[in-house]
Amino acid sequence: DLGKITLKGRANLTDGGDFLPAVTVGMDVALPTGSSDELSGSDGVDAGFYLYLSKHVVGDFYAHVNGGATVCSDPDLDPIDMESVRGNVGIAFEWACTGATSIFAQLLYHTPQFAEGGGNLKELSFTYLLGVKTEPWKDVELHFGLIENELKYDNSADFGLQFGVSFGW
Repeated sequence: DLGKITLKGRANLTDGGDFLPAVTVGMDVALPTGSSDELSGSDGVDAGFYLYLSKHVVGDFYAHVNGGATVCSDPDLDPIDMESVRGNVGIAFEWACTGATSIFAQLLYHTPQFAEGGGNLKELSFTYLLGVKTEPWKDVELHFGLIENELKYDNSADFGLQFGVSFGW
């Protein structure tokens, strides 16, 4: 079982200006490489659609807002019914501390994953991310982050690590 493998693509619609933010649209496709039985993905192809707004605030600081929805092709984990469409909204702040490296903090708000059953997973949830992104080579970005998922305000910490690589052309 490979877990969930996701391919993502983004396209800049505008670069923004003095008053308007940069606008980017994105799409991702999660391949059916995971297993719903092992809780490492779905048994079908999932597709997500996103909108990103980014604005230079002052100095080396930037603000980002994003929103999107994921359509799940095989949303059910027997005996629990999952939502076939899930949404999220996020806000992030970025400090470009050097020419090639940024530190960022992000808060994501997620709609419930489960339609019925599923305990806390049928409630709204939040993800906090603190990370670093760097561009060691032209058109290659590396992302490292520490994630905390919060299903309820009184739950225990369940930190995770995130790693990503982005290629541009």
